[in-house]
Amino acid sequence: MFLEFILFGCGMYLLITIIKMKASGEIPATLVNKRFDVEKHMDKEAYIKYMFPRGLIFGILLSGSSAMMILANFIQFSPYLMLVVQLSYLVGVVYYSVITIKAQKKFIYKG
Repeated sequence: MFLEFILFGCGMYLLITIIKMKASGEIPATLVNKRFDVEKHMDKEAYIKYMFPRGLIFGILLSGSSAMMILANFIQFSPYLMLVVQLSYLVGVVYYSVITIKAQKKFIYKG
């Protein structure tokens, strides 16, 4: 149950960070690999435009699936529903990892 609370917090943190990124136009260091220099970006606006909807979707998916897993400790859900929730979380993590790496290479990294 402890892990679910951490995942929920990470999802909420991502949502807050991605919304602040869109509002301020600045890319937070927590969303970019340390080896990428945000100050020497190639196209910051395009990166934000590309990552904003994907970050929102993943943040909602992460927060929602972890909230379901927390509730599953108190309320009996269908095992099939919980399997779908856990698989959606797994697919979401892989998808977000891939698009984050692609976005950094395409919009930020000067090779």
